[in-house]
Amino acid sequence: MGLGIFASTEVRGRHWISVAINPPHSNSSVFLTTTTYVRRCGQIVNGIHAEWADSPTRLRILIPDTGTHPPGMTLPRRVWVRLNRLRTSAGCFRSCLYKWGMASSVVCECGAEEQTFDHVVLQCPIHRPPHGMHGLTVLDDETTEWLLNTCPEI
Repeated sequence: MGLGIFASTEVRGRHWISVAINPPHSNSSVFLTTTTYVRRCGQIVNGIHAEWADSPTRLRILIPDTGTHPPGMTLPRRVWVRLNRLRTSAGCFRSCLYKWGMASSVVCECGAEEQTFDHVVLQCPIHRPPHGMHGLTVLDDETTEWLLNTCPEI
């Protein structure tokens, strides 16, 4: 691999990948050459991609490729946070708020017995996203509009 003038440049930094490659507590006082640094970075990144691909988490549905940004990354922060709360089922639904003493009951505004993630995303006639979980995953135009204008503060 031809790196030209950078082939003998010494690399040492605070970036997490630099620390993973050449930890500050290591006995080695040798700095890595750029060629070695680039090779080791590639090995670490490939390991991260492989670990993510083998992971049993359902979040892989939301972020299939760790090398790309998930849909919605350019939304305003308030909306991005709300979207990810819904995607990960960690929103402030009345069932949670009641458990934490922040709501007077678990009943949803639509009259359902309990406002949970499943109820809001799959069943609620008032709060349900236009295309359910699929819309939150792929973030189509209707769901984006819903997040920006209609979605409750979750």
